[in-house]
Amino acid sequence: MSPSNPSLLQPHDLQSLQRTSRRDHAPLVIDIRGSRAYRKAHIPGSHPISVPALLSGEPLDTDLVLVGDRHHDTESVAQRLYDADFPRRIQQLAGGFPHWQEQGFEVETQ
Repeated sequence: MSPSNPSLLQPHDLQSLQRTSRRDHAPLVIDIRGSRAYRKAHIPGSHPISVPALLSGEPLDTDLVLVGDRHHDTESVAQRLYDADFPRRIQQLAGGFPHWQEQGFEVETQ
Protein backbone atom coordinates (compact mmCIF):
# COMPACT_ATOMS: atom_id res chain seq x y z
CA MET A 1 0.00 0.00 0.00
CA SER A 2 1.24 3.44 -0.79
CA PRO A 3 1.27 6.38 1.64
CA SER A 4 -1.49 8.04 -0.42
CA ASN A 5 -3.83 5.12 0.28
CA PRO A 6 -6.96 6.60 1.90
CA SER A 7 -7.14 3.67 4.33
CA LEU A 8 -3.88 4.86 5.94
CA LEU A 9 -4.01 7.58 8.56
CA GLN A 10 -0.92 9.52 9.52
CA PRO A 11 -0.47 10.05 13.27
CA HIS A 12 -1.32 13.78 13.06
CA ASP A 13 -4.52 12.93 11.14
CA LEU A 14 -5.59 10.45 13.81
CA GLN A 15 -4.91 12.96 16.56
CA SER A 16 -6.95 15.60 14.72
CA LEU A 17 -9.76 13.13 14.17
CA GLN A 18 -9.81 12.23 17.86
CA ARG A 19 -9.91 15.90 18.86
CA THR A 20 -12.55 17.12 16.42
CA SER A 21 -14.95 14.19 16.11
CA ARG A 22 -18.03 14.05 18.25
CA ARG A 23 -17.85 11.06 20.56
CA ASP A 24 -20.78 9.34 18.87
CA HIS A 25 -19.20 9.75 15.42
CA ALA A 26 -15.53 9.17 16.20
CA PRO A 27 -13.97 5.98 14.88
CA LEU A 28 -13.10 3.29 17.38
CA VAL A 29 -9.31 3.00 17.70
CA ILE A 30 -8.45 -0.69 18.08
CA ASP A 31 -4.97 -1.70 19.28
CA ILE A 32 -4.21 -5.25 18.07
CA ARG A 33 -0.63 -5.43 19.40
CA GLY A 34 -1.31 -7.65 22.41
CA SER A 35 -2.03 -6.96 26.05
CA ARG A 36 1.60 -6.64 27.21
CA ALA A 37 2.45 -4.04 24.57
CA TYR A 38 -0.82 -2.20 25.24
CA ARG A 39 -0.15 -2.01 28.99
CA LYS A 40 3.37 -0.73 28.33
CA ALA A 41 2.14 2.16 26.16
CA HIS A 42 -0.82 2.91 23.91
CA ILE A 43 -2.65 5.71 22.12
CA PRO A 44 -5.01 7.56 24.46
CA GLY A 45 -8.58 6.47 23.83
CA SER A 46 -7.59 3.24 22.07
CA HIS A 47 -9.03 -0.14 22.99
CA PRO A 48 -7.07 -3.41 23.21
CA ILE A 49 -8.91 -6.05 21.22
CA SER A 50 -7.20 -9.21 20.06
CA VAL A 51 -7.45 -10.16 16.41
CA PRO A 52 -9.42 -13.37 17.16
CA ALA A 53 -11.89 -11.43 19.33
CA LEU A 54 -12.25 -8.72 16.71
CA LEU A 55 -12.88 -11.22 13.93
CA SER A 56 -15.22 -13.49 15.86
CA GLY A 57 -17.08 -11.03 18.06
CA GLU A 58 -20.24 -9.07 17.50
CA PRO A 59 -19.95 -6.83 14.43
CA LEU A 60 -19.13 -3.30 15.49
CA ASP A 61 -21.37 -0.55 14.17
CA THR A 62 -18.70 2.11 13.90
CA ASP A 63 -15.75 3.05 11.74
CA LEU A 64 -12.43 1.59 12.90
CA VAL A 65 -8.82 2.67 13.05
CA LEU A 66 -6.53 -0.33 13.49
CA VAL A 67 -3.19 0.08 15.27
CA GLY A 68 -0.43 -2.52 15.18
CA ASP A 69 3.35 -2.51 15.42
CA ARG A 70 3.35 -1.46 11.76
CA HIS A 71 0.46 -0.69 9.45
CA HIS A 72 1.37 -3.87 7.56
CA ASP A 73 0.28 -5.81 10.66
CA THR A 74 -3.22 -4.40 10.25
CA GLU A 75 -3.59 -4.94 6.50
CA SER A 76 -4.58 -8.59 6.77
CA VAL A 77 -6.94 -7.85 9.66
CA ALA A 78 -8.66 -5.12 7.65
CA GLN A 79 -8.95 -7.44 4.66
CA ARG A 80 -10.41 -10.23 6.79
CA LEU A 81 -12.99 -7.83 8.23
CA TYR A 82 -13.97 -6.65 4.75
CA ASP A 83 -14.13 -10.29 3.56
CA ALA A 84 -16.57 -10.90 6.43
CA ASP A 85 -18.70 -8.00 5.09
CA PHE A 86 -17.77 -5.47 7.75
CA PRO A 87 -20.07 -2.58 6.78
CA ARG A 88 -18.08 0.41 8.01
CA ARG A 89 -14.86 2.19 7.08
CA ILE A 90 -11.58 0.66 8.27
CA GLN A 91 -8.41 2.73 8.42
CA GLN A 92 -4.92 1.83 9.58
CA LEU A 93 -2.37 3.92 11.41
CA ALA A 94 0.50 4.42 8.96
CA GLY A 95 3.72 3.15 10.51
CA GLY A 96 1.81 1.66 13.43
CA PHE A 97 2.25 2.54 17.07
CA PRO A 98 6.04 3.07 16.81
CA HIS A 99 5.44 5.82 14.24
CA TRP A 100 2.95 7.46 16.64
CA GLN A 101 5.62 7.48 19.35
CA GLU A 102 8.39 8.66 16.99
CA GLN A 103 6.25 11.65 16.07
CA GLY A 104 6.07 12.60 19.76
CA PHE A 105 2.35 12.10 20.28
CA GLU A 106 0.98 11.38 23.74
CA VAL A 107 0.84 7.82 25.02
CA GLU A 108 -0.79 6.27 28.06
CA THR A 109 0.31 3.35 30.21
CA GLN A 110 -1.49 0.99 32.53
